[in-house]
Amino acid sequence: MKHALLIFGMAFSFFSYAQESIKSLMSFPEKAPTIYQLRSLQAVADEDSADVIWYEDFREGLDGNNSSLNPAWSVSGDDGDVWELDFDGSNGDYAGNTPYLLESESAANGWMIFDADGSNAGLPTSAYSERQGQLTSPYIDLSNDSNVTLSFEHAYRWCCFSSHELVVSINDGSGWESAASYQVNELGTVNVLSGTITYEVIITEIAALKDSVQIRFDWAVGENTASHYFWMVDDVKIIKTQPYSSNLLNSFNNVPSDYFGGTSYRVMPLEQISETEYFYGGYVENVGYNTLDSLRIHAEVSSDGFVSQSNGLSLVSSDKDSIYVNDGFTPTETGTYTADIVGKDDYGYVLTDTLRRTFAVSDYIYARDNGDNATNFGRYGINSDGSRQYGNVFDIYATSNLYSIKFRLDQRTSPNAQGTIRINTVDPQSGEISFLVETETLNLGQYTGDWFDVSFDPPIILDAGQVVLPAIYATYNGIDTVFVNTSGSNPNNSESLVQDIDGTQDGVNPGTWLYTTSAPCVRLNFDPNVVGVNVGIEENNSLSKFNVFPNPNNGHFNIQIQTSQSEDININISNLVGQVVYSEKVSVINSLNKWLDLSQLEKGIYTVSLNLKGKTAQTQKIIIK
Repeated sequence: MKHALLIFGMAFSFFSYAQESIKSLMSFPEKAPTIYQLRSLQAVADEDSADVIWYEDFREGLDGNNSSLNPAWSVSGDDGDVWELDFDGSNGDYAGNTPYLLESESAANGWMIFDADGSNAGLPTSAYSERQGQLTSPYIDLSNDSNVTLSFEHAYRWCCFSSHELVVSINDGSGWESAASYQVNELGTVNVLSGTITYEVIITEIAALKDSVQIRFDWAVGENTASHYFWMVDDVKIIKTQPYSSNLLNSFNNVPSDYFGGTSYRVMPLEQISETEYFYGGYVENVGYNTLDSLRIHAEVSSDGFVSQSNGLSLVSSDKDSIYVNDGFTPTETGTYTADIVGKDDYGYVLTDTLRRTFAVSDYIYARDNGDNATNFGRYGINSDGSRQYGNVFDIYATSNLYSIKFRLDQRTSPNAQGTIRINTVDPQSGEISFLVETETLNLGQYTGDWFDVSFDPPIILDAGQVVLPAIYATYNGIDTVFVNTSGSNPNNSESLVQDIDGTQDGVNPGTWLYTTSAPCVRLNFDPNVVGVNVGIEENNSLSKFNVFPNPNNGHFNIQIQTSQSEDININISNLVGQVVYSEKVSVINSLNKWLDLSQLEKGIYTVSLNLKGKTAQTQKIIIK
C-alpha cells in the first residue's frame, strides 16, 4: 500500500500537485459574514474585441482591503448595481506584486481572491478553520444577445478535503434557488495546485436575451470546507459564442513511466532518453456551439523535422478532453528541444493558440527542477523543526552507473549544518520506498549558493526499470538548519517527495512520505569524471560510514559501520527522554553489518549513537512502528 497521500492517485491532468497536506485539527465558531458593496461594472474599453459584450478586470482590488496606492473601488450604489462580496474572513486583496500563481490578461492591475490563509491570519496552521465565500456580479443586460459565453481566468489551491468544489453560478433573473451552476475544478486529491486556467462555458440557454443576469463565484458551495490557500479570479467576460471554436487549455510532453503512467523531466541524459520517447499532447475544449468532429493535436519539433498528429476527436459543445499525438519523439543529440503544439480540425474551422513545451537533453545530468533557468530559487528547511529527507523520483530507462548526486543549497543554511545524501528505491507497483545507500555525514554549510556534487565510490549501478529517489537528509538539533533550494513545480503527484521522519507535521505519523509540488534541486549525475566535495575529505575520526536500515522498521534492522582502521565502538540506543534501552560494545575491523532484534520496544522514535574513544562520533534517529 502506498504511503499517506499517495493513495489519492496520480491521475494525469493539467494540474500541478501541491505541498504536503496540513489537516486542521481544531474548529472555531463561525464568524458572521461581512458584506462589501463594490464598484459598478466597468465599460468595455475601445481596444477590446467586438465579441466582448461585458468585461470586468477587477482593477485595484477591493476598497479598504488592498495594497494599491490609488484604490478605485466604490462602496456606493444600489444592490444589483455593484459587486457584492460575502466572505467569512479577510479576503479580496489587490496584489499585483504578490507571488501567487495567476498570470491573467490584466493581473498587473489587480484581481479578486478567496484567501483562506488570510482569513485565518495569526493562527497556527493546525488551528485554521474551514472557510466559505461568494462574489456576486451586478445585473448584466444581455437582452440584445442571442449567443453568449462566460469567460474568466483563474488559479487555485486548497486544502484539506477531497470534496472541495469551486463553482460559478448564473442567475437568469428568476433567483439563485434555480440558478444553473458549473464546477470549475477537478476533484480527486486533497491538495491541488493549478496553473492559470481560462474557463469558458456557453450560457446561451440560460442567459441569452435576458436583461437581469448575474454571475456568482462560490468558494465551497455554502459549506465550510477549505481551510488553506486560495482561489484567484480575474478578467470576467461575457463574449459572443462562436459557431466553431476551441481552446488549447494546456499542453503535455511526457515519457512513459511504470510508476507515474506518464511523467516529464526538465533535463534527461542522452543515455536515458535514447531508451524511451517523449509524447506530446494537449487538453482541448470545444467552446463553440457546434460539434467538432475532427479535432486533432499537432506537434512539431522543427529543429529535428519531427511532425506528428493525433487521431481525430469528435467533441460536442462545451466538452473537453486530452489528446496525444500518435508518434513519440526520441532525440539523438544533446541540446534543447522545443515543440509547438496546436489544435485544429480537418475543415479549417478551428485553430487554437500554439503552446510550447521545452526540455533539455544532457550528457550526464538527470533533473526535475528548473534550476538551469531560475533566477530566484525557493528554499525548504530539511531539519528546521524535525528530521526529514527530501528529493525527486526518477525512472531509470537504461542501466547506468551513478557517480554522484548534484545539489544546490540555499545560503540560509547554517555554516555548521550537517547532512547526508541518501539513495532510496521506489517499488513501481506498490509505491513502497526502501533505503538503498547513504554517504558519510558532510558539513553542508560550506557548500551554499551554488551547485555541488556528492560522489559515490564505487559508483552505484542503477538497472533499467528501477525507480530511484535521491534525497538530502538531515537530523534536527535545534541549532543548525539545512535549506535545500527548490525550483519549478511538478505536474503529477509523487514526483517529488519529503519524509517527515519525526512526525512533526500536524496529523502525520513519524516516517510518513508526503508529496510536494516544489521540485528540490536534487539531481542524478552519471558523469564518470565528476569529483564530489566528499572526495579526499579527512575525517576527524576513523568512522567513515554509518547506516541504519530499513528505517522506519518493526524493530528488526541492520546497523552498518565502516572504519578506516580497527576500532572498538559502543552502540547505544536511547528513547526520546534519553534512557538507554540497548547498549553493546563491538569490535570493527574495517566493516561490520550487525542485525538487531528490538521488536520488544514500544513503537516510537529512538536515537542510535556510536561512541568512539569515549566520545559520540555519529548518531541517527530510527523509527520503530
